[in-house]
Amino acid sequence: MSSAHVSNSRRLASSFFANKLATEDRNCVRFLWVKDVKKPASSQNDEDLKIFRYARVTFGVNCSPSILGMTVDYHLAKYDSSTAEKLKKAGYVDNFLIGAEEKSEVEKDILEARKNFQEAGWNFREIFTNAIKQLNAIPVDKLPIEARTTNLHSSAKQKILGIIWDTFYDALSLKLPVPKMTEEKQWTKRKVLATIAECFDPCGLISPALLKGKWLMQKLWEANLPWDNDLPEDLKKEWEEIATEYLNCSIIKIPRRVLSWKLTKQTNFQLCAFSDASDKH
Repeated sequence: MSSAHVSNSRRLASSFFANKLATEDRNCVRFLWVKDVKKPASSQNDEDLKIFRYARVTFGVNCSPSILGMTVDYHLAKYDSSTAEKLKKAGYVDNFLIGAEEKSEVEKDILEARKNFQEAGWNFREIFTNAIKQLNAIPVDKLPIEARTTNLHSSAKQKILGIIWDTFYDALSLKLPVPKMTEEKQWTKRKVLATIAECFDPCGLISPALLKGKWLMQKLWEANLPWDNDLPEDLKKEWEEIATEYLNCSIIKIPRRVLSWKLTKQTNFQLCAFSDASDKH
């Protein structure tokens, strides 16, 4: 979510593999390759057991995202432009989500960002924006090859960091947990917790909708119930009522844009927070 009138997202292609590892660091990412899995893996069997080293930054290594982030910052620091400044502040690993107040900025941001990253050896795999006309106005040959078939020409619903963004309506879609009702209607503490934990909401946008389920989970802990025993009838009934509410409203749509008006440099905001407003904790 943001206050920007226009938002556009882009994702780097082969972001990790574009970074070479220093020769002296490659021994830290060695791996074994067995040619024939039916033969015993032994260092004496050179024909079957091979030792390789990665020459580029790989997925799954704890430091890989940090290396990528520092490399991106290093290259963006070369450019003195508003687009580069936006990219510095709006990157998450290989995803970049930047905003603007005017739709006319979309083409400039997309083409300038592509140029900056191309000079560093990267290209974009995906480009999405709620400024559909502006994106479609960009000549196809100016878009990255990887993005020509995955941008708004094909679909208005895209995933941004695991959350569905409908660029046509400029709204985010979040799914409530879907209780898996069985014929036996057996509910246990384990199943209730697993259902509540299904919800992917990193920003906490739909936390209020999950409160009833979390309060019930507190009751299950206070009752000291075993993980896999059937719930008592009163708690089971309460959970089934909550589960029915989840099923009746499985998807919640929230506007991506926080405000309905354009911002100015003179705009001031106040954030008010309230706590301890309930007798439930």
